[in-house]
Amino acid sequence: MIALAIGALVGIERERRIKRTEFAGIRTFMLISLVGALSAYLSGKFFLAFPVAFLGIILLIVVSYTASTREGGDIGVTGEVAALVTFLLGAMCVAYDYRLAVMLSIIVTAILALKRYIHVAVRRISEREMIDTIKFLIIAFVILPLLPDTATGP
Repeated sequence: MIALAIGALVGIERERRIKRTEFAGIRTFMLISLVGALSAYLSGKFFLAFPVAFLGIILLIVVSYTASTREGGDIGVTGEVAALVTFLLGAMCVAYDYRLAVMLSIIVTAILALKRYIHVAVRRISEREMIDTIKFLIIAFVILPLLPDTATGP
């Protein structure tokens, strides 16, 4: 049930923006999440259930993307990536931790819903701010973990 709710949440956001050439809407996202959950469940008995289902979803997405780019010329892949993430979140509900899957689905939906605001915010970042952010990240996540966490010297 949680996998269906995750698919519905992401699918509602995609359905709001759907055009004639878009990849999928709410029903498709619900089914994609359900396939992820079922394949994770069945992988306990049938080892290849998850990889085969994942490859099947990828094939479906590639075919749909190819057809939609021929018709509309749109090269965006957000819907397709969201479908892959939704499949994995559905699988996560069964194979790992459904609470983490729910949290991640909320984050995914927020990223999709806040598209316009994210683009506006990114355009407002100056080059100086970007360089300072990179410096901070290098210090915090590259240099600091390499430093000893115990006292050195006398």
